[in-house]
Amino acid sequence: MVPTIAPPENRPVREARISEGVDGSPIGVALFFTTDELLELGVNPVSANEVSMWVYDGRVHIHSFDDRDEHTI
Repeated sequence: MVPTIAPPENRPVREARISEGVDGSPIGVALFFTTDELLELGVNPVSANEVSMWVYDGRVHIHSFDDRDEHTI
């Protein structure tokens, strides 16, 4: 069972629809991270040219290409 994590009350919550393919099957959802959220994750949005993100073992991993450090949320 995946635990439900509630966002802090003082933080805005963004919602997104699940995107569907031409046949109506779900294909994914886009997530947007603000610069403050990236900084909280250890990504410097000023010096990073790009990031990669993936889900592994129930966690979201983010890797920035400015410092080669991988951060997990």
